[in-house]
Amino acid sequence: GQYEGFKADTADAKKNERTEVAATAGYRMGNVMPRLSYAHGFKAKEDGVKQANSQYNQVIVGADYDFSKRTSALISAGWLKEGKGGDKTESTAGMVGLRHKF
Repeated sequence: GQYEGFKADTADAKKNERTEVAATAGYRMGNVMPRLSYAHGFKAKEDGVKQANSQYNQVIVGADYDFSKRTSALISAGWLKEGKGGDKTESTAGMVGLRHKF
């Protein structure tokens, strides 16, 4: 028999898109470096159609404390809100760590 290769129909294909922005600010004060991050995700597009409740906001606050030039303690907390109205979900998370550079 004869084999026919797969032919994709790209005439009606539409983009899937996701636009996100993020910013982080920090300031060193002696051995402590507090930090604040914010991220926003706009509504995603699937097949060219905006998806309701696909936007999000995220905030993370944290700090590093330097014990020495190579050893630091880290702590941070984050909050994430996705969607709006009845489909809204909120999450929180935390992190504690110790970093040593060799």
